[in-house]
Amino acid sequence: MTEVRLIGIDRHTVAPPGGAIVVDEAGEPTGLLHEGAQVLVQNALPPLSRQERTDAIRSTLATLARLGVTSYA
Repeated sequence: MTEVRLIGIDRHTVAPPGGAIVVDEAGEPTGLLHEGAQVLVQNALPPLSRQERTDAIRSTLATLARLGVTSYA
């Protein structure tokens, strides 16, 4: 059993538009979610607080600056 079952993803789960749920030979989810299917996990997580979101943005911007990235959209 893969961890995605913990959030309700199983062989009958339909991937959202623009996404794919990778399955094994038996049709069971492997845990690998492509593109838009990642929203299934994001929706199962508790929302970030304003401070957590601010900290994540600042950390990401610092990493980009350290890597020499001068713009990000």
